[in-house]
Amino acid sequence: PHILGQLQSLANTLNGYPETDWLLETLPSLLLPIDLPRQIIHGDLKLTNFLFDPQGQVTGLLDLDTCMRHSLYVEMGDALRSWGAEGETFNRAKLDAALQGYRDPLDPDLLRQGIGLITLELASRFLIDVAEDSYWHWDPSRYPSRQEHNLARCRRQIRLFENLQQQHWDPSF
Repeated sequence: PHILGQLQSLANTLNGYPETDWLLETLPSLLLPIDLPRQIIHGDLKLTNFLFDPQGQVTGLLDLDTCMRHSLYVEMGDALRSWGAEGETFNRAKLDAALQGYRDPLDPDLLRQGIGLITLELASRFLIDVAEDSYWHWDPSRYPSRQEHNLARCRRQIRLFENLQQQHWDPSF
């Protein structure tokens, strides 16, 4: 809800971007139930935040400033978004492989919802960065400004979300 609130507060500033209205209409339907159990989560389980030993086994996590109490569906939604994304498409085999051997059953509908929510929250964050003309990094060799780079990032996440919806992915446990 925090990202959605930020986007709503900048809606007038961003009214020239069709992504704004689309995100404001779509995001509320993806909000997870507020009564889901909360636990300590890492909050950014991309592969570069894992430490591996020489045999490829995970030995630790980096970037602990993102730890918080939240739903496992937020944690797994972000992780699966990160691990399964290949450009603007989701690799279903990677999504399924990531869940193999997962010992606790997760509700497939809530898992899909969590992936969608995190993907569109990230799109919203990039669109907010367009309005605020901020972000820690942009590629001047590919984009004339931070705003253009952030808009491209926003659109990439929206296309990634649309791809997941088109695939009708059903998590296999």
